[in-house]
Order: sequence, then structure tokens, then C-alpha cells
Amino acid sequence: MYTVKSMNNFDDNMARKETLNLVEVIKFLKDYKLFFLTNSNEVQNLIRDINIKLINKRETQELDFVGFENFLVQFSATSFTKSHTINTKTAKGIENVRRNLSHMCHGQLL
Repeated sequence: MYTVKSMNNFDDNMARKETLNLVEVIKFLKDYKLFFLTNSNEVQNLIRDINIKLINKRETQELDFVGFENFLVQFSATSFTKSHTINTKTAKGIENVRRNLSHMCHGQLL
């Protein structure tokens, strides 16, 4: 996997294994059927902003665990507060998300 960091020893390699890069984050969103809410440019900008503004890291393409937690919060806030054009594909995606969430939690979804 390509990274801008140099891997000099086993500790550096272990640190690399504990991060998610942009492609892995997009795959995560697609696996959980959430990618229809965004696009790859927005995800890339969000990762960069989290690393630079919230965590004060210079890395712009990868997230560690703390960065991933912040990504989930920021992605939820930005995705579900902006208006979306509802078409049949989007409506189907929203219904899939509701169905998946209802299987994961026992609380009532609105």
C-alpha cells in the first residue's frame, strides 16, 4: 500500500496497519451503503480537514482511530444536515440504511 510515510522499522509498520486510507474509508461507506450521501471529493476533504484542523496532523490521506471517530461524527453531521435531491436511487438507499439500522439497534427509528 502506498503511503507518504517512510517505513524504517517494525513500529512504523505497525502504525501503518492501524490507519485507514482514503480508499478504505470509501470502501467502508460503500459496504454500509452510505456512499450515496456523499462523493469521493467530499470524503477526501473531510479526512484532510479532520487531520489538519482537529487532530493537528500533517497527514491528509489517512485516519487513525481517533481520526476515524471524528470522521464518523463529522460525516453524519454534514451528510444528514444538507439537503439531498430525492430520486428513486436515493430513496432506495435511504430505505436500505433504515433497514440496516433497525437490525443493528432495538430503538425506534423515526
